[in-house]
Amino acid sequence: MPSNVIQLLISRISGLGERTKDILSVGALIGYDFNENFLNDVVVDFLEDSRLALLEGSRNNILERKDSHYSFIHDRVREALIQRLDSQKF
Repeated sequence: MPSNVIQLLISRISGLGERTKDILSVGALIGYDFNENFLNDVVVDFLEDSRLALLEGSRNNILERKDSHYSFIHDRVREALIQRLDSQKF
């Protein structure tokens, strides 16, 4: 995939809400593909936010959905979400 297309995909992350970015970052830690139920088990205190984050991620073409499984549109998108966590101080 051309680098400008990858940059476009990654730039979509910046347009997401902070809670959505947080939840999708958790999904990125789970893996390239993840199950909605497993993600909800991890973010149990934010179930409604999780549903909205998955919907927002899908609408912004960051995630692809098949039944209750999601996958990132590209590895670089997943890596960008993980790097976002690396840059935060815990």
